[in-house]
Amino acid sequence: RGGSLDQAAAVLDDLAARWPSHELAQRSRFLAGWAHFSLKAWDAAADRFSRAAAGADRDLASRSQYLRAKSLQNAGRLAEASTAFRTMADAEPRTELSDDALYEYASITDSLGSTAAAADAFARLAHDFPDSPLAETALFARAEALRKGGKNAEAQAAYALYRRTHAKGSLVDASLYWGGVAAAAGGEPFAAVLVWEQLAAAYPESPFRAPAMLKTAEVYAGARQLPRALELYDRIGAEYPEEALE
Repeated sequence: RGGSLDQAAAVLDDLAARWPSHELAQRSRFLAGWAHFSLKAWDAAADRFSRAAAGADRDLASRSQYLRAKSLQNAGRLAEASTAFRTMADAEPRTELSDDALYEYASITDSLGSTAAAADAFARLAHDFPDSPLAETALFARAEALRKGGKNAEAQAAYALYRRTHAKGSLVDASLYWGGVAAAAGGEPFAAVLVWEQLAAAYPESPFRAPAMLKTAEVYAGARQLPRALELYDRIGAEYPEEALE
C-alpha cells in the first residue's frame, strides 16, 4: 500500500516459499505478481501469476491466468500470450474473464496477421457472449480485421452485420465510413457512395462526416458527374471550412 513494491514482492515471495501450503500462499503469489506487474517486470510477474493460477481459489486462479497472459503480452511474448488467452477462453466451466480472454486472443491474432482466425474469434465472442460489454466492439473489430486483411467484400458484410445487430451502437457512423472504404477498395465506388451518403445524412456531428463527403465528391468527380461533385465540394467548403482549406 505504501508503494514499496520491490520490498513487498520480496516479502510475499518469502511467505509463499516458506509456507507453500499456507492459506495465504496463493494470494501472496498473486500479490507478488501484481507488484512485479506494476514495476513492469513482466517475466517475473508472469512467473508469480503462473504459480498463483495453480491454487485452490478458482476466482484468484482465473485472475492470475489472465494477468499471466497480459504479462506475456506486455513482454512481447505474443505467441505464448495468444496460447494462454485461448486456453483460458476455451476452458470449461467459463469464468467472468472468459470473454475478456477471448477478445485478447482475437486482438493478438489479428496483430500477428492471422486475419481469418481473428475474425472467427471475434465472431465467436459476439455469438457465445451476447451479454458481454465486449460483444458490440467484437463485431466491429471483426469487420476491421477483415478490411485490414484485404478481405473487402467480407468486411463490407461484417460492417453491415454490426449495424443490423447494434442499430443504435456507438460505432455505427464508423462502420458506415469504413464499410465505404472497404467497398471502394474492392472496386465498388458507388456502393461506397451509398453508405457515405447515409453517414452524411444521419450523423451530422460525426468526425467521419467530412471525410465521407470528400470521398463521395471524389467518386463523382472520377465518374465525370461533375455537377454533383461540385455541389459536394461547395457544401464541404461551407460546412467544414478548415478541412476545405486543406
